[in-house]
Amino acid sequence: MPPVDDHRLTDERLCWLAVRDQIEAKTRPSLLMRILSAGSSRYGHDEARSHQRDHMGAYAEAVFDAAQELSADDRRILRRNGVVPDWFLARVRELYRDDQLRDR
Repeated sequence: MPPVDDHRLTDERLCWLAVRDQIEAKTRPSLLMRILSAGSSRYGHDEARSHQRDHMGAYAEAVFDAAQELSADDRRILRRNGVVPDWFLARVRELYRDDQLRDR
């Protein structure tokens, strides 16, 4: 992500922008799901999209929570370079997984 020098964006939003593409790739329906939904009714396609939206929302919450753990130095680097620390994405996945387990 290119550096962002817009102080109107929150750190949480900057974190989301930094990891969004990686998360979208992870939540994209599998090839099998896409083939099945393409060959079925519109309902199947809508189900796949709804599934992805649900997961993206849960990941967005995990990104917000993980952003609360950023140090002042992490925040400066995020604002200057548009990157999150190395540990950040693993923490997001951990928070997401914990949330999914709680919802069962």
